Amino acid sequence: MGGGNLSNLDLVKQCDDAYTGLPYYDALDTSQNGQSRDYIFAVDTCPVGYMDAKVVARLQASNLLRPAAWTLHGSNDNKSWTNLPLSSITYPDTLTWPLLRLELTPATPAERSKVLADLLATCREKDTFISLKAWRDELYPIYGPDRSVLCCIERAGSGLFGVNTYGVHMNVYTQGDAGEVLMWVPRRAANKPTYPGMLDNSVAGGLGVGEKPLEGLVREAAEEASLDEELVRSKVVACGTVSYHFRQRREPVVRDGVTHQPEMEFIYDLEVGREVLLRPGDGEVETFELMGVGRLKAALRAGEFKPNSGVMMLDFFVRHGILTAENEPDYLEISYRLHRKLPFPTM
Repeated sequence: MGGGNLSNLDLVKQCDDAYTGLPYYDALDTSQNGQSRDYIFAVDTCPVGYMDAKVVARLQASNLLRPAAWTLHGSNDNKSWTNLPLSSITYPDTLTWPLLRLELTPATPAERSKVLADLLATCREKDTFISLKAWRDELYPIYGPDRSVLCCIERAGSGLFGVNTYGVHMNVYTQGDAGEVLMWVPRRAANKPTYPGMLDNSVAGGLGVGEKPLEGLVREAAEEASLDEELVRSKVVACGTVSYHFRQRREPVVRDGVTHQPEMEFIYDLEVGREVLLRPGDGEVETFELMGVGRLKAALRAGEFKPNSGVMMLDFFVRHGILTAENEPDYLEISYRLHRKLPFPTM
């Protein structure tokens, strides 16, 4: 994803690219006649994701939506949806949405998870969706309004159903001889299924079913950067969250339809001494390099960072006073778009 001369706001828009000016009800792609091109994906009547019409059409064409487990609602089928997370802001508790809806209907989390697992396994076997070539054998949770897990989904399929996902990102940095910030920056392995060869955050990874943020961070730090668990636990600082709604439109994935990724990242900082060296551990990283702020800014402008990792770097700049209202004309928009309210129930 080259950019040449990307502004900081450009970097945010690349990641939070479902934005159209409304705070929540803005990710639905509509046609000229006002009908939605996106489907609502619902589990037991609770909306939990956005699905591109092409994705649903491929599932239909492959005869994968078994009536015993799935219900498809047309755009004129007005159905009341209850417990919508949107309701806490501007909408009533029960809405009538004139939208396309695909509903997963089995009664228990285990049954729903099996239906999703079988469907995605079949799609992978038949090469229905290119995005499933990045199969991880990792399960992501899908939460309901009471934070209970409604079901689980293979990580590689989460974007097809547009469900909220969660991860951890840690900035590991030290000080140079003049007290300047030097950031440990990895380059992703060339054989990674997503964003090969691009720059990333010091440590980053997804949170699977039942995994707490700090535990996930400690695991990723050891696997990716060979960082000692005791060092991480004793010195890491929790710095809040960054959230965004990313739509994957790159070829060849977009052939199957746009994939939605509303995501929340738990952010951590770890300041270390110059004696601490980060080393690739699990093969997902080629090299680590210490970069000063000038080099980081140049790499961001050039589009060298994975999209969401570039946004995490901007968050670090804001929190550490490197990016301010005085030196960034788009400071306010950047600041609030680093913290989008996700449209569906969260953990």
